Amino acid sequence: MMLPSQPLDTPTRHDLWERFADHFLDSETRPTIPSTAAACVAAGLPTSEAFDIWRFEVTPAVWSNVYDLTGQWGAWPREWLVRRIEEVGLTKRSRTAGVPANIVYRSRVHWLHRIWGAIAACIELLQTTVADRRDELTADLTWLAGRFFDAEHVGRATSQPRLARLYPTVFMPVFGPLVVTNHVTGESPLACHRRIVAVLGELAP
Repeated sequence: MMLPSQPLDTPTRHDLWERFADHFLDSETRPTIPSTAAACVAAGLPTSEAFDIWRFEVTPAVWSNVYDLTGQWGAWPREWLVRRIEEVGLTKRSRTAGVPANIVYRSRVHWLHRIWGAIAACIELLQTTVADRRDELTADLTWLAGRFFDAEHVGRATSQPRLARLYPTVFMPVFGPLVVTNHVTGESPLACHRRIVAVLGELAP
């Protein structure tokens, strides 16, 4: 168990705001979940404190983008995002504790709460990994997620045997629930699984 963290400095908090807010963009962000979690671990945040930032600071400021057909998709202008969170996400009302706050949060994020669940799971995985192996695990999970969700620019593969071990036991429990069956894009649990099996087979010696 991690000890309570020290207060975040402003640049670190703003970086975490940006990383969390990216998951509310209208674009493929699931492969960045491991690096988002790694940033939380590097900042010394327990999962509960990271969730407070996600739920009470970032979500109120950008949640509506998920439902906007013409919303932001490429990247948030950092200055705008910081100002928006300071004006909306840090209000006294957004810090109200208890059941009503949780109801408001869940009514806003719906399915997107699964993204938070995956971030939290990756935080816990990285926290229980020795420090000098965390970058390796982050890179492996990022690569697997990129191939699993058919994304681009996810880095180079590392050890095929290690990736093959991680996939069923570590990766799938975290990322499997994030599959969205979509007949238009062709995404389905089976299609995602077949992509991984094929690419791991290509990497095998």
